[in-house]
Amino acid sequence: LKNKILGGWTGKSYGAMMGQPMEFAAQGEIYQGSLDIHPESPKVWLHNEDDLYTNMAFLEVLRDKGLDASQEDFADVFRQSKFMLWHANGQARQNLLAGIPPNLAGHPQYNPHADDIDFQIECDFIGIISPGLSKSANFICDKVGHIMNYGDGYYAGAFLSSLYTYAYLDTNIPNIIRRALKSIPAQCSYAKIINDILDWYDKNPDDWRKTWEKLEDKWNFDLCPWAKSDPPSRQGGIIEKFNIQGHFNGAYILIGLLYGKGDYLEAIKICTRCGQDTDSNVANCGGIMGIITGYRDLPLITKNELAPYMDRDYNFTSLSIESASSLSYDLAIKNICQNGGYISGD
Repeated sequence: LKNKILGGWTGKSYGAMMGQPMEFAAQGEIYQGSLDIHPESPKVWLHNEDDLYTNMAFLEVLRDKGLDASQEDFADVFRQSKFMLWHANGQARQNLLAGIPPNLAGHPQYNPHADDIDFQIECDFIGIISPGLSKSANFICDKVGHIMNYGDGYYAGAFLSSLYTYAYLDTNIPNIIRRALKSIPAQCSYAKIINDILDWYDKNPDDWRKTWEKLEDKWNFDLCPWAKSDPPSRQGGIIEKFNIQGHFNGAYILIGLLYGKGDYLEAIKICTRCGQDTDSNVANCGGIMGIITGYRDLPLITKNELAPYMDRDYNFTSLSIESASSLSYDLAIKNICQNGGYISGD
C-alpha cells in the first residue's frame, strides 16, 4: 500500500512536469514537439503547480479535521489560501467570499465554469486515500467537488477518484475504467465519452491517433466563457479549439492509460501529445499509472529526476511528495477500517 501511494504522488508530480511546457500549445491538434523534462521544472516550477498545491491543501484538511471533515472545512481552503486559482476554482473562491454557500459555489447559476476541469485536477487525494473504496471516495467527492463544479465538471472528478480506487485492485486498464464508470450517471456526457473511447479503443487498440481524431470530431466543443466567440459559429458561438472542459480533457487521460498498455512513460507521453491542458491531464494520468505501477517499479528516470525534491513542500502547504504519501497511508488505513476492513498482525 505504501509503495502504491508513493507511486501515485510521484507519478502525478512527474506527469505534471512533462506536460507543463506545452500546456495549451496544441489545441485541436496533436503535439509533435519534444517531451523532454525542462531542466528548471523540478527546481523552480513544480512546487508552484496548482494541480498539486490544491491537492495538498485539501489533504491537510483531512489531516486536521479527519475523514469526516465537512464541506465548510474544505471551502475554507479557497476562502483563506493565498495561492492562485483559475476558471471554476477562481469563480468558486469569489462566490465563497461573496457569501454564496459552498454547496452552490460551483453551481452554474453562480459559476459559468461549472463544467471546467478544476475538480478533476485536484481530486487525486480522494482516490489515493480510498484504496478499493469507491463508495467512500464518492462520499468525499460530494463534499469537495460541488464547491467548484457541477454536472460533467463534477462527474469528471468523481470518475477519476473512482478510477484511483480501482487502480489499487487491478492492472487491466479497460476493466478499471469500466468499473469506475459505474460511479457516474450513465446518461451524463462524460459517461457517453468514456463509452466512445472504450469502443474506439476496441476497434483500434494500436492506433491512439485514430481515437484522438474521432474524439476531436465528435466532442471538441467548449462553452467556457473565456473562449473567443466572434464571429459566432454553429457550435454555440465557439470558434476556437481551446477546450478546458473536465470531461473532454478527461478523455485524453483515458487515451494515455489505454494506449500506454501498462507502461508508465508511454501512457504519459501519449497523454501529453493529445494536447489541451497537458500539465493537468498528464499529472492525472501519471498519478493513476503510479498507483498501478507502484513506486518501486516506476522508471529510473522518473525517480532520479524527483529524488532531490521528494521532501520539498509544495508552495502554500506543509506537504511534500514524501510527507503527503505518509499522510495518505495513515488516512487510507483509517478509511479502510471505517469501511469494514481490519488490520491483521503488522
